Amino acid sequence: MTIPQEKNSTSTIAPAVVTKKKRGIKKVTDITGQRFGRLTVVSLLGHKFNEPVLWRCACACGKSAVVSGPDLKSAHTTSCGCYRLEQTILRSTRHGQARRCGFSGAYVSWAGMIDRCTRPKAEFWHLYGGRGIKVCEVWMNFENFFAYMGDRPEGLSLDRIEVNGNYEPGNTRWANASTQARNQRIRSTNKTGIKGVYVIDAKRCGASIFVNGKSIFLGVFPLTPDGLDRAKAARLLAEDVYWGDNK
Repeated sequence: MTIPQEKNSTSTIAPAVVTKKKRGIKKVTDITGQRFGRLTVVSLLGHKFNEPVLWRCACACGKSAVVSGPDLKSAHTTSCGCYRLEQTILRSTRHGQARRCGFSGAYVSWAGMIDRCTRPKAEFWHLYGGRGIKVCEVWMNFENFFAYMGDRPEGLSLDRIEVNGNYEPGNTRWANASTQARNQRIRSTNKTGIKGVYVIDAKRCGASIFVNGKSIFLGVFPLTPDGLDRAKAARLLAEDVYWGDNK
């Protein structure tokens, strides 16, 4: 028997049952104890799905800060804000004299040391932190640094005795420009392997010395074993003449 249908009726489909998908648990790599600039990660603060993980950090200045994982790993945030404040104060002082705002010369040198060794975006990072030069854990605190080094003498700046070593007690001193120039490592671009002696062309080499902010030319020599020995002798003689008091 055929069941009559109502005119103009349409067939209906039962609606699908929508279920809320259980959100997955984000896998978090534990970075507790790791240092990022002036910040040391203390603990995981928490995180929400599809949002950055937040970490509680202790700053070298003694304050605390809450920073996201991406900001730490990208070096976007390297302090609780103290570094930015220091730089703002330094830029606002005449002639760069931090003493006008209460910072001593030693503090300025300490802040610069921390910056170039811990902040990848620092101007000279590639010469310090970028090649593995570090600041010892104790000296991340200014008071400890000052207790060992004292105030910065006029005209001097920080210098590492072993140029490939870290900033730490026993390897750091206050030195003048000549002493620091004498203590520089041979540059990676130096093709002679002799400090102050460089290749001019396929047949010649030159020698020079850096004194009081200026380069003094010492002569041209043949690019031969004998010529290199003469260039080296000229450089050593110039060191005795210009840097004799810094031996």
